[in-house]
Amino acid sequence: MKKAKILRFLKFGTHLKQLKSSFPFNRGPLTLLLCFIFLSCSKEDVPKPLDLSNLSVVTTEKGQVIPGGIYVQKNIGREGGTVQSPGGEIKIQIPSGALNNTQSISIQEISNTAPLGAGKSFRLSPEGTTFLKPVKITMKYGDTPSMFAWIVTQKEDGTWLGDTRTLVDEVEGTVSVETTHFSDWANGRIIDLKASPAHSTLGVNKSKDIVITGFAKPDPGEVPDLVPLKPIHPKEDEELVGIPSMEELLRLDRYHALRLISWTLDGVPAPTSGNKGKLKANNFSAQYTAPAKVPNPQKVQVSASIEGTRADGSRTKVILASNIDIIDGYYLRIELDGQEYMLSGDQAILAFTPRDNEKMILQAIQNEDFILGIRIMDETPDFSGKPKVYTIGDEATSLPNTVELLIDGMKNSFYNLSYSGVPYLQKCIPDANSIKFEPVRFSMVRNDGKYLPGVGKLYDVEGTFSTKVYYYNMNEVPCGPAKAYTLKGEFLLQGTEITVED
Repeated sequence: MKKAKILRFLKFGTHLKQLKSSFPFNRGPLTLLLCFIFLSCSKEDVPKPLDLSNLSVVTTEKGQVIPGGIYVQKNIGREGGTVQSPGGEIKIQIPSGALNNTQSISIQEISNTAPLGAGKSFRLSPEGTTFLKPVKITMKYGDTPSMFAWIVTQKEDGTWLGDTRTLVDEVEGTVSVETTHFSDWANGRIIDLKASPAHSTLGVNKSKDIVITGFAKPDPGEVPDLVPLKPIHPKEDEELVGIPSMEELLRLDRYHALRLISWTLDGVPAPTSGNKGKLKANNFSAQYTAPAKVPNPQKVQVSASIEGTRADGSRTKVILASNIDIIDGYYLRIELDGQEYMLSGDQAILAFTPRDNEKMILQAIQNEDFILGIRIMDETPDFSGKPKVYTIGDEATSLPNTVELLIDGMKNSFYNLSYSGVPYLQKCIPDANSIKFEPVRFSMVRNDGKYLPGVGKLYDVEGTFSTKVYYYNMNEVPCGPAKAYTLKGEFLLQGTEITVED
C-alpha cells in the first residue's frame, strides 16, 4: 500500500470515529450453519449401484515440485526392496520379481492439487513404469479423520482416480494401496467432513443455528446450498473410481452409516446454560446463544461427536468443532492461510461511493504489522446476503489488483494477482503476460441506515469475503508460479455512503 493510501486511511478513519458517537450501535442478526455429514443406513435407503462411467471427472493441473521438499532415490533390482522417506511419510515396497532389471526408483514431494486433497503428495518415478507384480504404497494420512482417508492418483490427462481398495491402519496412522504403475499419488479425503467455519465471531445475546447435513465446499469462505447425501456403492469389479465433481464426490463413502452421538459446549453435553451461553440440541440440529456478557475467556467451542460404522460392523469416531469468539462491538476478523487477525471497529472503515468507479472500499490498519485494502470496482455491491463474485479489477492502473495486504512491518505484500517468474540476470522477475486477476467473493447485508447531513448515510454492515492472494517481494520473485494463499474474513462494521461530487 502506498504511503498516500495509508495517510488517506488514517484521515478518513479519524473522521469516521468522530461520527460513531452520533450513530447508535445496532448488531444485526448473524447466522451460521455448522455443517456435518449424515448418511442414513437402513436397508430401504441403500440405493442401486451407480454406473460411475458416465460421471464427469475433475481435472486439475499437475503438482509442482516443492523446493526443499522430500526427495529419495534408490536402485532396486529383480530381488525387490523398499524405498521410503526419512520421516516415514511414504513407503514403497517392491516385491521380488516385480522388475526385470535394476531401475532407479525415486520419490519427489509435490504440491497436492487433488480434489479434496489432504496432506502430502508425491511423484513416483520413473513415471509410467509398469511392474510385473503389484507394489505397495503406504502413506501417513495426518490430520484427516481415518474414516475418510484414502489415496488418489492423477492420470496424464489431469484427471484423478480414487483407489477404493485403500486400507486404513488407525494404529500406525497410514493408508495403503497396491498398484502396478507409477505416477503422482496423494493423500485425500473421500468426503469433506468438517465444521464450517472452523472459527467465527458472534455478538453477545446473538444465536447461531447449527444443522447437521451434507454439503460441498468448493471455494474458501463460501457456504453453498445444502446437498442431501446418499452412499454410492461402486461396481464390485471397479477398483479405481474416477473422482467426479464435488457434489458427486461427497457421496462416495465406504461406510454404511454415520450417526451423531452428542453435542457439547466446552465439553458440557447439551442442553446446557451458563456464563458461556446456551446450547440446545434436537436430534440433528442445535442452537448456540451467546451470553449477555463477554465470557472470560471469550472463546467457546461447540462440538459434535460423530460415529461411523463400517461394512464389517467395526466403528470409529470423529469429533468436529467450531470455535466461536464472543464480542460486544464492531469487528473485522481476517484469516490468511489459517493465521488469524482480529481488529476492532475503530481499526477498520467501510465506505460506499456509488457515483465513483470505486463502489466500495474496505480498509483496515492495526499497526505496521497489518494493513489491508479491498475495493469493489465498477460493480454495484449486493446486500441481499447471497454470495456474489466481483470480477472487475482496477483497469485504471497497470496492475489491476483490488486487494492489497501488508504484514510484518510492511515487509510482506500480498495481492489478488497470480503471476509466474521468469529467469533474468541470475534472478527471476514477474512475467507480465502471466499476471491474472483473482476475483473476490462477498456476502453482505446492511440495515436501513441513518442519514447525517453533510456526511452521507451510515449503515451497519455485516458479511464475509474470500479470495486468493499471492505473495510478492521484488527480491524473492519465484522462478515459476507464485504461491497462492487463502484470504478470508468476516465483519460487522459501520459503513458510510459518500456522495462524490461531479
